[in-house]
Amino acid sequence: MAKVAAPVAPSPKLASPASPASQPLPSPSSQTLSFDSEEVIDDADAICVASFYYGMLPRRDIQPLLQKEGDFLVRKTDGDGCVLIALSVRSGDWVLHFAVNRHPTKNLYYFENHGKKSIRELIEWHISTGTPLSSESGAKIKRGIERPSWILNHDSLQMRKKLGEGAFGEVFLADYTTEKGEIKVAVKTMRNEVNRIDRLKFMKEARLMRKFQHKNVVKIIGLAVHENPILLVMEVCPGGALLSYLRRNKDNLSQETKLRFSTEGAAGLDYLASQGLIHRDIATRNCLLTATQELKISDFGMSEQKKQIQDKKLDKVPIKWLAPETMQERIYNTKTDVWSYGVMLWEIYAHGKEPYPKMSNMQTRAKIIVQNYRMEIPKKTATLVCPNTDSQKCTLGKGKELIGFHFSWTSVVEAVGQMKLEDLTHENVQAMLKKIKQVMPSEGKEAKTASRDYQLLDGKSFESIVLPVNVGILVDCNDAPRSTEEDKTQQELSRSGGVKP
Repeated sequence: MAKVAAPVAPSPKLASPASPASQPLPSPSSQTLSFDSEEVIDDADAICVASFYYGMLPRRDIQPLLQKEGDFLVRKTDGDGCVLIALSVRSGDWVLHFAVNRHPTKNLYYFENHGKKSIRELIEWHISTGTPLSSESGAKIKRGIERPSWILNHDSLQMRKKLGEGAFGEVFLADYTTEKGEIKVAVKTMRNEVNRIDRLKFMKEARLMRKFQHKNVVKIIGLAVHENPILLVMEVCPGGALLSYLRRNKDNLSQETKLRFSTEGAAGLDYLASQGLIHRDIATRNCLLTATQELKISDFGMSEQKKQIQDKKLDKVPIKWLAPETMQERIYNTKTDVWSYGVMLWEIYAHGKEPYPKMSNMQTRAKIIVQNYRMEIPKKTATLVCPNTDSQKCTLGKGKELIGFHFSWTSVVEAVGQMKLEDLTHENVQAMLKKIKQVMPSEGKEAKTASRDYQLLDGKSFESIVLPVNVGILVDCNDAPRSTEEDKTQQELSRSGGVKP
């Protein structure tokens, strides 16, 4: 039987206003008194059917749901091995959290000094009488906020097949039953034995995913939080990991397919960057494919929605995908994601080989930092060209900046974004270029940059050059003649793995 935290009253009387029960819910570390109580567990199960019960959803997730004075919900939390039923309520500018206490001898539930036989009766009494949850806070409850559609019931999910292992548990293919019928989903589970910190990380990943809506980002369907294990439910991607696909099909991958993977990955990352997200783990292993091989970015376990972060430990990080400034200064930002994306491009064109072949993590780090080493572009693949070479550098350090996921002249993105891969014929490319020329910047540094980029494109068909503009790279299929200067630039970029130092 799980332990349920509750104050142990010194007498049969209900807790007085001066008791700990009259205070807003303390932090889990201060809840030291507990006892085994089958009745509390039973009533906790009963309150689960209430529309305002949110299971084990943490404080960070519930606060935005309580918008108006008196909005409340009930949830379950824990600390020091104790399960605790809590009520969270909007009071003024604050969201306050109160423990639901149980008297050890009277079998009554209470917040301060009025007891009822069930949690639901207690809540209804406080609503009907307008009595504050505590005299000190003055917080009153008015409206129970119904669970949103993304909070799911465990019994609506039927596990069918194990797909793999995640950082916190297993991943399954499952059937999800809705009012409209049954659909296939992917379910990431959280092991029961994970600690509180890891559970909060798991919930944070789900919180981030709920904010994103893009065709090249894996979509979250919801969370099942009423009981253990907590389940993260996502759209299923039958094609599996991009890394596995590249290795399985290394002998028959077309240039168009690899280009499509590159541009779809860039489109997803451009969107995430626009949302202020630092992914921190961009790699082919973290990209999934749909049944039609459309790429979707996944795995947000390391992600942060900040402009820049510093990770002093750099513990359990993918060394071979890290930008030099991450290795040296331990910083992450959107532009370090660009570096990792460059390594992912290398993976795509190397058909899933591990970056920095035959090097250990330690050797890789030393070569990059000490020798400024860059991988060579794999043979018989497109050469990646970084267009704005004099104004947008591709490494960070000494005040230089990484190239972004998009150009400053967004008309190019709009023009290409409306065209399908098969529609990028010579005639269509020329029409697109004409449109671009009409809206190009007319003065300043942007005008010079745009003019040169336009000249690189002008007169070339799709067979020789394609522009995934939202990344800011040119993919040249080596068919078009180049000047000596262009050859020199290409050689430099080949040595740098498509990321010009």
